[in-house]
Amino acid sequence: MFKKTDAHNSKLFAGVTGIAALALLTACAAEGPSEEPPADQQTEQSVQPDDAQSTPADEATDQTEDAGDDTTAEGNATASGEDPVYTIVEAVENEYDGGFIVEIDRDDDNDSQYEVDVVVDNELLALEVTTDGSISEDEREGDDDDIANAEQATVPVNQALDQAFEEHPDATFDQIDLDEDDGVLEWDIDLDDANGSEIELTIPATS
Repeated sequence: MFKKTDAHNSKLFAGVTGIAALALLTACAAEGPSEEPPADQQTEQSVQPDDAQSTPADEATDQTEDAGDDTTAEGNATASGEDPVYTIVEAVENEYDGGFIVEIDRDDDNDSQYEVDVVVDNELLALEVTTDGSISEDEREGDDDDIANAEQATVPVNQALDQAFEEHPDATFDQIDLDEDDGVLEWDIDLDDANGSEIELTIPATS
């Protein structure tokens, strides 16, 4: 009788032990392998090439450099700008459409004021013009020579000035006058060089 009971107990213990072992294996399988990447892979992910990274500071630097280029270009344009006499010519031509300027004389005592003679509708107008664009009319008169010269000239005052400043880019304007000399119509131009010395030149008024 006792021997039968011992055998039954042994079988029961073996069954419990097997169930426990199976549960342990199942728990280990459920956990699975660790998804944590190796240390060397983590290092590769955290370190990127310098040229692949763009920081706000770098972008700001690039924008500043671009702005600097634009500023330089603009500064050069200002430095090589036209003489104020071109502002005078533009103001008169805008005010007197179709008018032909025959003389411009810069006021020696006031660099911003110019005396301008312009032929409009067979009349010669004497004007006082300032670099801010204001124009006042002095008088109207019928100077036959100036009117005839204006009708014959094919090179306007701005083209004559262009040529003069191409030859003397560092000079400043003083005076220009349309005149006929020995049957030749020409522009008499006076400029001042960088040292204040006078430059005199003539440019054909007909092409």
